[in-house]
Order: sequence, then C-alpha cells, then structure tokens
Amino acid sequence: MARWQEITLQGNEHYRLRDWGSAEGTYLEAVKAIEAEWFVKLEDISLLMGWIANMHNLGCLYEQTKKIQQASHYYMMPYRRVLLLMKENCFSVEFQHSLLYAMRTVAKALLNFSQRYPVCKCCEGKMLEIRDWLKQYPQPQIMSAYNLSMERSELFSDQGLSYDRKRSLH
Repeated sequence: MARWQEITLQGNEHYRLRDWGSAEGTYLEAVKAIEAEWFVKLEDISLLMGWIANMHNLGCLYEQTKKIQQASHYYMMPYRRVLLLMKENCFSVEFQHSLLYAMRTVAKALLNFSQRYPVCKCCEGKMLEIRDWLKQYPQPQIMSAYNLSMERSELFSDQGLSYDRKRSLH
C-alpha cells in the first residue's frame, strides 16, 4: 500500500471518530504526499483518483463542520484540475480516457453538492452545462477514438468552461 493510501485510511478513521481537526490535517497530508509523487508520474490515474478522493474527503469534512464555502472549494478544485488536464493534448489515449472517467466523478460530486446547497446565479448555468454533458455522454462500455473526441469537443465547446475564479461556487 502506498504511503498516501495509509495516510488516507488514517484520515478516514479520524473522520469516523469525528475528530475533525485530525482528519483535516491527515487528509491535507495525504494530498501533499500524492502531489509530490504525482509531479513525477503525471499519467498515473491512481494518483489522480486518490487526489480527487482526498479533496472530496475534505469537502465532506467541511460540510460536516458547517464550513460550506470552504467545502465548495474542495469540490471545485478537482473539477478545475481535471478540466485543465483534459485540455492538454500531450497525454496518451489511455490517460485521456481515464480523464473522462475522472471528469464524470468530479462532475457528479459537484452536482450533488450544488443540490444540497444553493449556488449563486452565475454558477447555476455552469451546473446545468455539467448536468447536460453527463446526460449526453453516459459512461460508454467501450471508448472509441470517436467517442473520446466527441466528449472532449463537447466539453470544451463553451468558452465558459475555462477556469475563472469569479465563476466558482460562491
């Protein structure tokens, strides 16, 4: 088991015991460990998904402690990171396929969060775009090059999907 996985499990135990401060510190430590390793192994999907999981763990933790604005940050950041990675054309086809899976994961978490807590008007449109994208492109059984190019082009067709701090959940 990788070091970051052990740290994550420790964080999960702290979370289960409702030791919020220790859980937060442990999840943040796991994120740092993943990022250090990920810097050298950018196409390692287990690191990407581990990073996403720990960011979502932090989002859940902040929801539990009623720090909703802080929670929104930990749901938005994985969405933004995956979106930026998907815009790069330097990755293998296999990793691009994995990025689509990661996008579905972060998009669903973000949509679920936006259903639990009201979002501002400028973010409502973004949530509708994400929901429409998920409906239009359900998880295919087999990912062909055509499906991959269609999903990527649809996701990036709107200029509003670029990273913009002003359009984050408020």
